[in-house]
Amino acid sequence: MLDTAFPLYMKLSYGKIHKRTIAATENLLIYTDIIKKFQYNEELGPPYSSDEDIELGARLLKNGLKIHSLNYIIYSHLKPDTSLYITKSKSIIDKIKKSIIIIKSYFTKYVQKGFYAFFKSLPTIDKIFYIIYFSIVFILLPMFILSMFVLHVITISIFILTTGFILSGFIYEVLIDLSGLFDLRKVHLFMAYYMLIIINRSLRFASMIWYIFITKIEAKLRR
Repeated sequence: MLDTAFPLYMKLSYGKIHKRTIAATENLLIYTDIIKKFQYNEELGPPYSSDEDIELGARLLKNGLKIHSLNYIIYSHLKPDTSLYITKSKSIIDKIKKSIIIIKSYFTKYVQKGFYAFFKSLPTIDKIFYIIYFSIVFILLPMFILSMFVLHVITISIFILTTGFILSGFIYEVLIDLSGLFDLRKVHLFMAYYMLIIINRSLRFASMIWYIFITKIEAKLRR
C-alpha cells in the first residue's frame, strides 16, 4: 500500500516509526503466546470488512500491550487490484468517487457490526475521542451554524466549546494516537490529516449509533 496510501499520511509517516497504532494489520509480527490468548475474531473479517485486524489491535492496547509500525519493509501483502484501499485513482473525480464508495461501506450492516465490536474493545481514552469527534461534526458545528441566525452569545459559547474539543483532540493525536509521526516543520500537513481523522471517525461512530438503534428495533420486533 506504500504507493497508494493517502498522500498526507505518507508525507507525515515516511521513514518514521509509528509508536502506537491501533490496527494490528495483516502483517502482524506477534508472540505466539499472545496471539493464542487474544486471537482474531474471524466473524468480523472478509469478504466485506477487515475489522478483525483493528479489533484485535484495540484489545491488545486495552490490555496494556503496544503495537509499533516499523520504518522499513519486512513483508509484502498482496491484495486484489479491485480493493478500494489499493486502487490508484486516475483523477480527482475518481478519488472523490472512491471516497464516496468507502463512506457508503461504513453504513453496510457487516461493516457496522465489525466497527461496533472494535469500538467496544477500544481503551476508554480512544472511545472518548470518537465521541468528541462525532460531537464536533454532528452536534457542535450544526449548532454553531444555526446559532449565528439567532443569538450571538450562543454562537460564541459553541465556538469556544468546539475550539476546546478540537485542541484537545489535536493534543491527543500528537501525544498518543499518532505518536512518532508528528513533526513541527509539517504542522500544516498534520492539521490537514487531523481534519480527515475527525471526519472519518465521526462518520464511523454515526454509523455505529445507527446500527445499534436498528438492531434494538429489530430485536423488539422479533419478540
